[in-house]
Amino acid sequence: MLISRQSPATAVKQAFGHCIRYNSTSPTVPSSRIYCQNLLRKYDYPSYLQTAFMPQSARDAHLAILALNVELALIPEIVANQTARVMRMQFWKDALEHSFQGRPKAEPVSILLAEVLASGTRLTRSFFNTIISERVCPLLIW
Repeated sequence: MLISRQSPATAVKQAFGHCIRYNSTSPTVPSSRIYCQNLLRKYDYPSYLQTAFMPQSARDAHLAILALNVELALIPEIVANQTARVMRMQFWKDALEHSFQGRPKAEPVSILLAEVLASGTRLTRSFFNTIISERVCPLLIW
């Protein structure tokens, strides 16, 4: 157990390097990268293992795309209300649009994606819209 005069969230963030979601400050690119790695480690372990074999230049794009997929896949498990599910999907649509415009929301996946796009990696909006639309149809069935 850590003994610290800092707030518990700050102590955990410094000790484990996690990007604590919805903190009062926006996540940084390194903390967003760690958040995405942890998300993959927990929910998509084979993809997490593949990350080590990716070229460094493609690693952040790999993490951002797969972390977004995990976030979208978790919506039916996390959100019980149909209207709230649709709202959550709309949040991700907006977050992606903001990332493409270079002003990401204070969300780790969005920040890492914006960094990938700013570095010159060519990803298209239609690619992400396809990912979202494929996830929306099953939500309407639940």
